[in-house]
Amino acid sequence: WHDHSNTAWHQGRGECFTMSNTEAAEQGLLDEATRQFTICNACRYCEGYCPVWPAAHMRTLITNPDSVYLSNLCYDHRDCYYACPFVEPTHEFALNIPKVTRQVRKETYRNLTADFTSTAARKASLLALTIMPVIAIWLIFFHNVYSPGAFSFYNLVPKITTIVASTLLSVYLIVLMALFVKRYVGIIEQDSGKAISGTPGYLGIKNIFGTIKDVIIHRWFSDIHYPSDGESNLRKLNHALIFFGFGLDFLSTTLGFLYEDIMKIPSPYGLFSPVVMAGLAGGLMIAIGAVSSLSVRSYSSGKQDFMEISGFDTLFAIMLLLVAVTGISVLMTRLYSTTVISYTSLLVHYSIIYILFVTTPFTSNFLHIAARFTSLLKFNYENKE
Repeated sequence: WHDHSNTAWHQGRGECFTMSNTEAAEQGLLDEATRQFTICNACRYCEGYCPVWPAAHMRTLITNPDSVYLSNLCYDHRDCYYACPFVEPTHEFALNIPKVTRQVRKETYRNLTADFTSTAARKASLLALTIMPVIAIWLIFFHNVYSPGAFSFYNLVPKITTIVASTLLSVYLIVLMALFVKRYVGIIEQDSGKAISGTPGYLGIKNIFGTIKDVIIHRWFSDIHYPSDGESNLRKLNHALIFFGFGLDFLSTTLGFLYEDIMKIPSPYGLFSPVVMAGLAGGLMIAIGAVSSLSVRSYSSGKQDFMEISGFDTLFAIMLLLVAVTGISVLMTRLYSTTVISYTSLLVHYSIIYILFVTTPFTSNFLHIAARFTSLLKFNYENKE
């Protein structure tokens, strides 16, 4: 139990303990989410709207860990709010599932990154990790922008340096993603008796591939009340542009590897080569999707009482936009400008990519990917069981 004296009963330890103000606020938020989900689970009017409600209806009792799971399973359709007769402020039940689930998600993500951002010293260290290497990149490689001869990516930064740096940054992202998933599973399985060391069944390979299919086809993304009260597929469109833009850029990178390292065709490649065309199309899709996403999110925050805008929510989209724009500028300057301008554009592009990699694990979007995908795995597994 929890009361205003910030005292709670810990079932595992069988004793009372005193919570900090932050812990008490978090506990109060989870209690409120659980209260709302409990009322919804008794009503069941919204069954079939999105995966949250079938998942809730599998449970006779909604617990706080369940509320975390359901909140991260939520696709923010908002159908439940517009259909509900018990919404705030017109009814004493004061339900607002889209709003409370968003608040729970943000609190979940704060907990997942607490080891890295919980103190001023840790935030300063993260900031230094972001800024200092960028300064070093410019100090070490800027003189190469004046390299004579035809343009070559490796005249600016040696190939081995590029490979090592990209490998380390990829490992950094994968390790942090795995860490966050482990912690998230530990949160949502608190009352189930499943320890993370026991690997829940929903982390099985077959279930993972089935869930990946749902992600690719954008299941559950249609007809969302966003960015205004009417139904729209704008979020689905923005998400698809960014998602498949990433896919095309990954294809471009893969083709570049095949051309250069397998087929021994040296870069750079012409505008109409498959490598460049895939990369350009992907960059344009990401740029359009990021601009549209930022615009409609700002519009929605002013029109609907479900979400607030913060740097935590927008940083990822802004960095994606910058990566896409600087990547396109590298191509354009390489084709139509001097090598000095091209190399300078490339150095800016590399710097933005580094900042994207370092900051991404601490943005809501990255953590949302980890938590949403894990929640979908759990949902699909429970449905089959």
